[in-house]
Amino acid sequence: MKIKTSWDEVTLGEYLRISKVETTKTLRKLNLKKTLKLTAILSNRTETQVEAMSNEMFATFIQKISFLHSDPPVRKDAPFKIKGKNYIFTPDNNALSAGEMISIEEYIKDAVELKKNFLPDLLAVLIRPCVSKKNKESGKMEHIIEPFATKNLEYRKNLFLRELKVPDFIHRIAAFTSGAKRSRLITSLSSVRITDLKLQEKELLSILESQSP
Repeated sequence: MKIKTSWDEVTLGEYLRISKVETTKTLRKLNLKKTLKLTAILSNRTETQVEAMSNEMFATFIQKISFLHSDPPVRKDAPFKIKGKNYIFTPDNNALSAGEMISIEEYIKDAVELKKNFLPDLLAVLIRPCVSKKNKESGKMEHIIEPFATKNLEYRKNLFLRELKVPDFIHRIAAFTSGAKRSRLITSLSSVRITDLKLQEKELLSILESQSP
């Protein structure tokens, strides 16, 4: 039985499921039950299948997922590939377009009303395809992000849930939402998980308002 053993293998979709387990109050003192759920997520198996494991195998899996207690690696602000296409995080959080701000505002309000996590929607806005070209004068590579448009947001959201890896977004999104380096999943997820939607709405709306003329 295989199981993921590093943050480089964990997708956005799996990250959200892990976050939900970590923030479930009823599991806070049930370490083995919580570990069982995390093992099921990272091994792509049902909880029933994990329950059928021998104690020896379960103990081995617990060791393999110990990376959850560490910070994801910090990636440079450079393009990364998903399905053969280059993507990059929007280069300037302080210079979002009107379309980006409107979409983010709508996602925040929907998240509050529907009590859902808007991180996938937010990432679909902030991460887009890019092309890399060498500057003829300086000789340096420049990464030009695709102009914002709403037509592919749903496609990107679903793609990112399946394929986007944690190191490619976690530190940048933490900086975007709070300006703080708070990305450790176990101890300080407050900047990226949705535990208090009203607070998150206030934080992000303040970012949008600060960029308005």
